[in-house]
Amino acid sequence: MTDAYALSFATSRTLAEMLAQFNNLGPWEWINRDNDSWGAYISARVLGEPHWGMVKVIPEHDKFALNVTLRSDARKARKLFDEVRVRLVEQFLPAIDARAITDTQHYD
Repeated sequence: MTDAYALSFATSRTLAEMLAQFNNLGPWEWINRDNDSWGAYISARVLGEPHWGMVKVIPEHDKFALNVTLRSDARKARKLFDEVRVRLVEQFLPAIDARAITDTQHYD
């Protein structure tokens, strides 16, 4: 099973500030990344083996995209995926004072 979605949000925080805040929250380890298409962004692996999950925060024009891709063959995959989404929406986004949160296009 695969779940892929993205949320657009605004915040006054920089990527560096988000990185520090997210790492303080745990349990995921967020790291700085760079890509030819998006430039600087941060990411974390959010599901351990045998599952796979990646969350990226990608800067856009005047906001950010929270890009989520989750994969698992486990019978409890939906429950795992829902737990990730709840943690992101109820803990991580409020921790950076995210506002104007809406669904947006998923980055491949």
